[in-house]
Amino acid sequence: MATMYETIMNLPLLKGVSKELVSSFLEKTHVQFVNFNDGEKLIEKGETCSYIKYIISGRVKVTNKNYSGTLAIEEIRTAGAVLAPEHLFGMETKYPFDAVADGNVSVMQFSKEQYMNLLQTDTIYMLNYLNYLSYHSQESQEEEDLLLTGTGAMYENRKRSGMSTPPV
Repeated sequence: MATMYETIMNLPLLKGVSKELVSSFLEKTHVQFVNFNDGEKLIEKGETCSYIKYIISGRVKVTNKNYSGTLAIEEIRTAGAVLAPEHLFGMETKYPFDAVADGNVSVMQFSKEQYMNLLQTDTIYMLNYLNYLSYHSQESQEEEDLLLTGTGAMYENRKRSGMSTPPV
C-alpha cells in the first residue's frame, strides 16, 4: 500500500513534486481529510467551488444533468481524481454536477486561497494546473467533435492504439 506521501505525489495537480515540496506543502497548508459514507453527498450542483478536492480512496458517482433535467450523464470517479478544478477560477465558479459517495470515500481538500499560494511557490504546481486544464479542455473538444461527426468508434480504436487525434 502506498504511503500518504506517495499518494499525494501521484495526485494530478501534484505530480512530479518532490517529497520535500510535499512536506513543505503539508506544513504550510491546512489540508482537511473528510470521510463520506455510501450515498452521502460530497458536492451539490450550483455550490461554489472554493476547494481543491481529491478522492483519496473509494468511488464517487458524478451526475451532470442538462438544464431541463431531462438528460443525466453519470460517471464514476476513483482514487486520485480531482473534482472540478477548472471551476476554481473564471466566470463560472460553481460546481456543474452532483457528486455522491459510492461506498465509503475519503477526500483530501484545501481552499482555493491556499491553492493560489501553492501555485506561486514552485512552477511545477502551475505547470501541472495548466496542463490539466489544457488536456481536459482539448479532450472535451475532441469528444464534442466526435459526437457531431459520428466518428466515435474509429476514434476509440485510434485512442486505444496510442493515436490520440481523431480521424479527419
